Amino acid sequence: MSFLNFFFGIKRNRIVLLVRNPFDSIDSFFNMGFTNSHNKSLEESVYSEMKDVWDDLVRNEIFIWRNFYQFWLAKKVPLLAVRYEDLLQHTNEVMKRVLFFINGCGDDFDRAIGSSNDISIKGFKGACSPYSVRSEVRVGKSMFRYNDSQVDFIRQNSDDLLVSFGYDPVVQNFPNGKTTTDLPIFSKCAKNLSSSEKTVKINRRFELRGENDKYGRNIKMLRQSLTNNDKDP
Repeated sequence: MSFLNFFFGIKRNRIVLLVRNPFDSIDSFFNMGFTNSHNKSLEESVYSEMKDVWDDLVRNEIFIWRNFYQFWLAKKVPLLAVRYEDLLQHTNEVMKRVLFFINGCGDDFDRAIGSSNDISIKGFKGACSPYSVRSEVRVGKSMFRYNDSQVDFIRQNSDDLLVSFGYDPVVQNFPNGKTTTDLPIFSKCAKNLSSSEKTVKINRRFELRGENDKYGRNIKMLRQSLTNNDKDP
C-alpha cells in the first residue's frame, strides 16, 4: 500500500481495486517488514517480544489501509472492487467478473455471464509467482493476534469501510460470518459504470505515507536497529 507515487501521470479508464481485510493485511506487512521478505514468517514469540512495536504498527497501519481505499473509491471512473478473500474462495467466478468488467461490459453481469459455465479459469499453482506464499492461506488467520483494544481501534478508525467490505468482526462476525464466505453480488462490487469520466490520472504525487512514517520505507532502519543490522534476526 506504499506504491501510489511510483509512476506519475499514468492515465487509465477503469480501476480494478484489490481489497484485503486489515487484520491479515497488517499482520502480513509486519512479517514482510521485519523479515525483509515476502515468504518468511516471524516466530510467534516475536509478537510478545515486540508487543509495543506490534501495537504501535497496528494503530499506524489502519490509517494507511483506510486512506488507500478511500483514495481509490473516490475516483469517478468505473471501478470494480475485488476482495482477496473472494479470489481465494470463488476464484472462477471472480475472474469472470474481472474479464467482464475490463472488457467494458455493462452492469448486468448476472444476466450476461453470471450463471454461464462457458468461461473457465484454471489456476496456476505458483507458476506465475517468483516466491511461494508465506504460510497457509486462510481468511482471518491473523485475528487471534489482535487484542480487544486493537480490534476496537481498527473498528473506530476505518470509518464505514469494514462493514462495506464485510470485515467487521462484531457486526458481521468476520471471519466466520456469511459476509466472509458468500460472494457479494456484482452490483455491490462495481460503481460508476455509467460514468461520463473518461480517464483517471494515477499517482499524481499523492503520498500515502509521510516522510517520517517509521513503518514505510523507514521500517528498514527500525528492523536493523533491533537485529544488529540484520546480522541477528
